[in-house]
Amino acid sequence: MNKVQAASLLGLQGEIDSKAIQNAFRHRAKRVHPDIMGGSDDKLRHLIMARDNLMSELSHSVQPVIFVNHITTRECDSLTISLDQALFGGFWPEPYQTGQAPSFYLPKGLRNGDLITPEGFSHPYNIKISCDEHTSVIGDDIWMIIEVDQQTLFWGGEINIDTAHGPQSARIAKQTSSGSCLCFKELGLPKTDTREQGRLYIRLVAQWPKPIPAHERLQAFTKKWA
Repeated sequence: MNKVQAASLLGLQGEIDSKAIQNAFRHRAKRVHPDIMGGSDDKLRHLIMARDNLMSELSHSVQPVIFVNHITTRECDSLTISLDQALFGGFWPEPYQTGQAPSFYLPKGLRNGDLITPEGFSHPYNIKISCDEHTSVIGDDIWMIIEVDQQTLFWGGEINIDTAHGPQSARIAKQTSSGSCLCFKELGLPKTDTREQGRLYIRLVAQWPKPIPAHERLQAFTKKWA
């Protein structure tokens, strides 16, 4: 699959950056997931291949070519990156955020606390991965908290989870307790020369019905019995 074919499969045109690739992948992955009508494993594999090909193409398009030198000094600045950048690599800073040309390209698989020095830079950076309030990165693993309807937890059933790797589905057993965890073995931070493949852990939290205000209950009662 070449660059043109990959971009076409993801519906991308013109200038392409890592953010556009990830957004396009997630949008289309939801429509071709094997658990969705019309989806299949083969379609999802082709989308993943297209994403990876374009990300690889980007990694070779920035000068100077990136580096990674791990060092031991503590005298360094913090470099905050997104979870997508930790998983798949990407430009820093991302052009869509600053409107400026990126300084360098981050390799995939960076962890919190990694110390790196881009080629052409004189000082190291300490990597910090930024996540939303429901997601965290601990070592090689990604942890997410999702709310699940209490009836699904009690009776069991299938749930769909929107992850950085695209939509994932899982079946919940009957009488699953709030706070229980699911584990996806290959969806944590990627394996590198020095780190093992991480896992994705999903903590399930019961979603309780929101209380109905008294005036709305009165209106409903009046409408039904008036």
